[in-house]
Amino acid sequence: MKINLLLILLILARSVSGQGFEKDLSGKPVVDSMQQAINAISSKSIDEINKKYKKLGNSIQNKSLQLLQNMQNEELKIKKKLVGTDSNTLNILFEGSKEKYQSIQSKMEGIVNGKKIKLKEYIPGLDSVGTAFGFLKMSSLQMPSLEKDKIQQITDASAQIKNLQDKLQQANELQTFIVERQQALKSALANSGISKNLINLNKQVYYYQQQIVAYKNMLHEPEKMERKALEILNKIPAFQKFMQKNSMIASLLRLPTDYGSVGSLEGMQTRAQVEAMISERFAGVGANSQQFFEQNVQTAQSALTNLKDKVRSSGGSSSEMTMPDFKPNSQKIKPFLKRLETGFNLQSQKSSGYFPSSTDLALSIGYKLTEARIIGIALSYKIGLGKGFNDIHFTSEGLGLRSFVDIRAKGTFWITGGWEYNYLQRIKDITVLKDSKTWQKSALIGVSKKYKISSKYGGSVQLLYDFYANRQLPTTSPIKFRIGYTL
Repeated sequence: MKINLLLILLILARSVSGQGFEKDLSGKPVVDSMQQAINAISSKSIDEINKKYKKLGNSIQNKSLQLLQNMQNEELKIKKKLVGTDSNTLNILFEGSKEKYQSIQSKMEGIVNGKKIKLKEYIPGLDSVGTAFGFLKMSSLQMPSLEKDKIQQITDASAQIKNLQDKLQQANELQTFIVERQQALKSALANSGISKNLINLNKQVYYYQQQIVAYKNMLHEPEKMERKALEILNKIPAFQKFMQKNSMIASLLRLPTDYGSVGSLEGMQTRAQVEAMISERFAGVGANSQQFFEQNVQTAQSALTNLKDKVRSSGGSSSEMTMPDFKPNSQKIKPFLKRLETGFNLQSQKSSGYFPSSTDLALSIGYKLTEARIIGIALSYKIGLGKGFNDIHFTSEGLGLRSFVDIRAKGTFWITGGWEYNYLQRIKDITVLKDSKTWQKSALIGVSKKYKISSKYGGSVQLLYDFYANRQLPTTSPIKFRIGYTL
């Protein structure tokens, strides 16, 4: 007989459960502890949590409504292209589709009877925070001495969390519809010469699903402010009891009503009995029975971790994930700031008859169009270092405005191109920069080698050729060598 590891873990967990719910550890009444806990959670934290869930709920709704509109527009294009073909196919395929879209859109906008939709998917972080604010709302309404503004804050935050749960469930149901709709169109029109429109539909559905997965991943683990609130509430026995009865995980596991009491442990094995049973079952492996058991537990944990990662990567939804009929762009679902790449680079040149030794310091910011294409701008500042070791002094020798494009060629090698304006004179007065004739142009192209310094930082070396070097007065070296770092 195999040992039920899950049963053993539940037994051990229940054996250490806390007893009693009337007073906290200090002996103070529970009501006092709850009021202290609510006061310990700052109004600023509650306000930030409120804003976070409101923004996320609005983003999900906007993405959903945008998808519906885009799919309707694409279907209209398909229908126009098919005019004059098999009318029966058109009637069957598009009959009532407009009404279906309108019905779903009304549901997404909350127009239909104002009905709420309960989230059927378990998201750990959202479940914890949602249950916590449900408890805070219930408790705060029973405390007349609590500030009305804080009660309103808690009520608003709780409403926003519930609203987000509604939007997530709507998104899950929408995915079921759009996947079925896309498959129906693809099956009926695969050989009709409208592959471009079908690919456009596929892109719309695929990127929407990936965006929803990204939103859910943000909710799997509470952030700092939410963790702090949960940490405070977990010290309150009444909250522990509330969580056991009202959280989604409790409903999924169907914990008994007397969970944690002495009576609930009656008839269950003690730790000593469980250990004796393990020793008996694994007696055949000799003195290494404990090690053998631990290895099996580790294997089970690894399998559970893999399963959890698989569920998380699919968004945890029962909807079938769409396979892309194109090469996906992993940057497309990222917010704007997450697609920015900042850095700086250095370019030095020795002294000449006209110029002193100098170093260009450039700060850059790039925007990732895809993983293999980056466009950006940079600002450089030229520092003069003097004419040699016997004449070292720092001067301001100019400014530069840069634009660049990086395209991955192969592996860590990139093709780099850029257009620059450089002011190569000592800056005595800011007004001299207004004269465009004093700025020199550079047209650059070359190769970059990018490498990792750590998980967060990277470096690069660039070898560039300036096609405008011979046109400049005084002339400069056409070869540019730059060392850069990505922040």
